[in-house]
Amino acid sequence: MTGINNTDALLNSFLKTAQNILTHFDDDKDNRTKLLNDLEKIVRNNCTHDEKTKKVTSTVRNIIGQGDVETSEAMKLFKEQKNELIEYQPDISQNASLKEYLRQVKELLDAADGTKRPTLDDEDIEMTQDDINVIDPFTKKRMTDPVKNKVCGHIYERDSITSILKMNKNTRCPVIGCINKNPVLMENIVPDIVTRKYLHDNPA
Repeated sequence: MTGINNTDALLNSFLKTAQNILTHFDDDKDNRTKLLNDLEKIVRNNCTHDEKTKKVTSTVRNIIGQGDVETSEAMKLFKEQKNELIEYQPDISQNASLKEYLRQVKELLDAADGTKRPTLDDEDIEMTQDDINVIDPFTKKRMTDPVKNKVCGHIYERDSITSILKMNKNTRCPVIGCINKNPVLMENIVPDIVTRKYLHDNPA
């Protein structure tokens, strides 16, 4: 599966919203904090709903997987677990989307409240590890919609990695010296809002 799923799309939307809040309320930290707190509550509620959905899906699969269970028997088994499913309150502390959202928002806040990075020169294609690389390693062009490989931390243009994985699912990270020798998996690709904001703040 090489497409961007609904969870990825929602995470991307939440991160874009966080970026917009930081951009438009840069000089109003009180409102910025309030809006980010409200957004985090929405993200947490969404992650809770996602975990509950996974629980229901898992329960249904377990019932179906019990073998030749008739429809009436399957419905009976499901009803027996209905109350448990309704009362289920998942622990979302390890939810991958929530952790990624909180990590990137923290990076955005650190960057906003710290020293602003210098504007790029045209020759700055490959940058040091302390800076942000804005060049897609596949096309060698400036990125517009950056995504990060959670396994190795390298950044790609979304359209590039999506198209390439559709053509060859065994594609590996093209960054020279990358220690990850396994194929890139779309499930490990997440929006990189920090690089996106840097691109926005430092236009070509």
